[in-house]
Amino acid sequence: MSSRIEAIASEGVHTVLAGLGRTEDVKFSPSHRRIAVAGFAKNKIVVLDVDISASRTRKQVILTDFMEITSPGLHAPHGVFFIDEETLVVANRGGEISILKLPARGVELRSLMIPSLEAPGINQWVYSPGSVSVSRIDRDLYAILVCNNYAHYVSRHILNTAGGHLRVESNEVLLSRGLDIPDGVAVNRDGRWIAISNHNTHSVLLFANTPQLNQQSEPDGILRNVDCPHGLRFTADDEFLLVADAGSPHVHVYAKDGDSWRGVRDPVTSFQVMDTGTFLRGRYNPQEGGPKGIDIDTGMNVLVTTSEHQALAFFDLPGILQRRERPAGIRSPADDDKVLMPLQAAGSNQAGRNPAIGRTQLCPCGSGSRFKHCCGRLKSTPLTTAALELDRIKVQALTMQQSGKLETAEHLYRQALDLAPEEPDCLHMLGVVLYSLARHREAAPLVRKAGEISRWGLPGILRNFGLIVGERLTGRDASQLTRIRLEYDAWLEDHNRKPSRNIQPLVSVVVPSYNHAAYIEQALDSVFAQTYPNLELIIIDDGSTDGSPEIIRKKLQDCPFPHRFISRENRGAHTTLNEAIQLARGAFVNPLNSDDLFEPTRIADMVEAVAGHGFEWGFAGCDYIDGWAIPDSAGKPAG
Repeated sequence: MSSRIEAIASEGVHTVLAGLGRTEDVKFSPSHRRIAVAGFAKNKIVVLDVDISASRTRKQVILTDFMEITSPGLHAPHGVFFIDEETLVVANRGGEISILKLPARGVELRSLMIPSLEAPGINQWVYSPGSVSVSRIDRDLYAILVCNNYAHYVSRHILNTAGGHLRVESNEVLLSRGLDIPDGVAVNRDGRWIAISNHNTHSVLLFANTPQLNQQSEPDGILRNVDCPHGLRFTADDEFLLVADAGSPHVHVYAKDGDSWRGVRDPVTSFQVMDTGTFLRGRYNPQEGGPKGIDIDTGMNVLVTTSEHQALAFFDLPGILQRRERPAGIRSPADDDKVLMPLQAAGSNQAGRNPAIGRTQLCPCGSGSRFKHCCGRLKSTPLTTAALELDRIKVQALTMQQSGKLETAEHLYRQALDLAPEEPDCLHMLGVVLYSLARHREAAPLVRKAGEISRWGLPGILRNFGLIVGERLTGRDASQLTRIRLEYDAWLEDHNRKPSRNIQPLVSVVVPSYNHAAYIEQALDSVFAQTYPNLELIIIDDGSTDGSPEIIRKKLQDCPFPHRFISRENRGAHTTLNEAIQLARGAFVNPLNSDDLFEPTRIADMVEAVAGHGFEWGFAGCDYIDGWAIPDSAGKPAG
């Protein structure tokens, strides 16, 4: 990381960044005098004042001041983009699009609550928005592109800001075909190209931004060799596109071919933006650990990145762009039948070399096929129409599988395997579909074959194979299981509608307390921090002898919603919990043990997932925390 620029910052700036937790996106303002960082875990945005000085021999970054911004509209903020110096658009993974009006730079405010500006019409078109890009198309007219992560489409919204008022001129679903968790979006300087990080295909898709662009448009360009693409940015001269790889400690650099981004490309260089220890601390799963958000100042002097354990890092961009080779160690070469492949974009004469790759190993492009059946077929063969068709069928099959249409999913996966008989993802998923249909005898060899091809490296494959083998050994009635499964799928589909955004039932949080004086204050803080507004709190202390009642009484003085506290003799945990539930007035009840914690969006997420879909109850996963307050890494969610 010889290109690293160590930023100069005050103790206050260091403190606020260190407390931000999991971050997602980062963006310079148009003047590059401000930086916004999305604090996903803490439901806040940090805006920093920054001064950049650059000469041929020396670059300096000074972070001079900061603002911590909260807002009722912030729910897991994931993407950020400035419209102008004081107007920030935020894509909230757990909510909607927020538009915030910031105080002017230099105003001495360190922590403030800002209401979202009204932009009627946008949020009816978005679902799980994860990233956002804004392009100016006229004096007061802006095009906002939103990647709707788990709805698998990109929407476009034309915003008019004339007269200081926000008016939405139009909304549309712009792109959807082939998108599988679109997790980053960028538009080049002249607006001719749109780049989308396509999370689950391990690639970046490029689309020519023409009037003909629509939901069925195929990508005009594909960027390969990235494990988990997240944030991405074009350089101001449009010669390069930089991609943050959350699945590795690297940012990858792709180069344009002439005046076009058409064709298939590999990185011309990849550079490490964090040390291995920092990367591994965030390696909760294969989709985490590396950089999430990136941005470039308008002068193309400085690159900034953000990640959970490295909130901000700055790099000398010209020094990076001068490189033209990938560092060793990004891909592990096999020992057998080695082939050297040139890094060559379609129609390009750029030279470069990949490390040696075993022909029987998984292809480093992320396709899931063996190297000899993918990029190793011919030295300069780009992805073909058949490969793009395979991706399209896989996306359709997964959509059908997730919606419970298992027979249709089976047909599509078999269609995909006709194109690529050894595609491990398709083999694995077809096996899972057949298992769900209680056809265990057919499922087992498919999943086993997928495991052997992928060296059992696909997410969940060992567990799924164990379930299938276990079902076969128990000899359960397959016909009965199939009938029950299909009845459940039909019932689930009947409830599988988009959540209502207006449902806010009263939720009763009930806390049975017993001798948890060391933990009860933190437990109550986690309840007070809930983003969901319609709550009541009921606490019964079951005869604690460690001073818990006094702590609870004092803490309840700050309770922001209706509450009731009872302190009595010991009657046992089950009796205490049942008594608290009987006192609850809410339509839903959520128990909380007095030594446990809620995530801030816990209740809001549960209401959306349960009440919003017409269910009567629901449950969620949890993170295990041991006696040293260390979270179990296996419980950390992806994203």
